[in-house]
Amino acid sequence: MTKFLFLLLFSNLLIATPLRYEGKGLQITLLSDHTAVAAGTTVTYGLSVTHDPGYHTYWKSPGIVGFPMTLEWDLPEGITASETAYPYPERTMMAIHPCYGYERDVILLSEITIPETFSAETFSADLNLSWMCCAKGCCPDHHTISVSLPVQAQATTSPQHPRIHRSKSELPTPHPQMTASVRSSAAEDVIKVELTLPSDHTPIHLFSEDNQSSSDVVQSFQSTGSQKGFTTYSISLARYEFSPRNQSTFPFVLQTNLGYFTFAPLYPIAQ
Repeated sequence: MTKFLFLLLFSNLLIATPLRYEGKGLQITLLSDHTAVAAGTTVTYGLSVTHDPGYHTYWKSPGIVGFPMTLEWDLPEGITASETAYPYPERTMMAIHPCYGYERDVILLSEITIPETFSAETFSADLNLSWMCCAKGCCPDHHTISVSLPVQAQATTSPQHPRIHRSKSELPTPHPQMTASVRSSAAEDVIKVELTLPSDHTPIHLFSEDNQSSSDVVQSFQSTGSQKGFTTYSISLARYEFSPRNQSTFPFVLQTNLGYFTFAPLYPIAQ
C-alpha cells in the first residue's frame, strides 16, 4: 500500500511539473505519453519547441547554414531509443541564406523501449539536447534533461498522451500511390529525379534528408506527361559541394499541395 501511494504521488508530480528549459529565442518542454511504464512496453517522449517571434530552429538536414536540434539519450543497459522523428520542415532564411527549419512550434518525437527483462522499480535516463536558434543572429545552446518514471505491472498513460500522438500528423510519411526514381548516378554532380504522383498532388519543394542537394538550390519541377490519374514530373538538382559520398539512396521529403511525403529511391547500379 505504501509503495502504491508513493508511485501515485510520483506520477502526479510528473504531470504537475513539466520538464522545461528556456533558452534564447525558444522554450523547450519535454512531454511523456506515460506516467508509469511496464517491462516490455514503449514510452514516447515529445520535445515541444516553442519559438519566440522572429526566431527559428533547424530540421535534421538544415542546408547550407545552421545545425539541427539533436536528441541523444543516455540510457540504462538494455533500453533502446528510436531515431528522432522530425516534423515536416519549412523553408526559412538565416540572413541571406536559405535553409530548412522551423518557425512554427513543433514537437520532435523519440520512442524508448523498455525490455521484458527490465527489473528495476524506476526507469531513469538523461536526454542531451543541442541546437541553434536564430533570428538576426544565432544562439547555439545545449541542455540535459533528466527523466524518471516508475516501473509497474501495467503502464499508465498521461494527460499529455493525446497531444503527443496528435503531433504524429506532422511527420512526413510514404504515399502508397507515389513513386520516385533517380535517373543519375551517385557520382554525378547533378541529381536527376523522376516522380509519379496522383494528379491532384502538385509538387512544391524537395527537401534532401542528408544534404546531398542543399537548401540554396533553385528547384523547378517539369511535368512530362499524365496517364490514368497520375502525372509524372522530373527535376534536376545540383549536388551540394559537401554532399555525403558513395550513398546508395537519395532520401528526401517532398512537399506537395496536399501534404509532405517521404521517399528513398536507389541510385542506379553502375555498369
